[in-house]
Amino acid sequence: MEFRRDGSLTYTVPGDKREGKIFLTYEVEGNVLITDQPSEPRKEETQFRLTDDGKLVLIRDGQESKFIRA
Repeated sequence: MEFRRDGSLTYTVPGDKREGKIFLTYEVEGNVLITDQPSEPRKEETQFRLTDDGKLVLIRDGQESKFIRA
């Protein structure tokens, strides 16, 4: 996930033969990440937190996904 200051977000999904990319916009309200995909507009809300060691944790449907800054 690459967050930019202009509110754009590129989500790269690894694949067997090549990567897929999803282009989104985002905003943050408190501890909620709100994303939208302009090609199919629909806002999605995901709770998040940052850990003490700098990981981004997204919480959706009770499942946590951790992302490490590269």
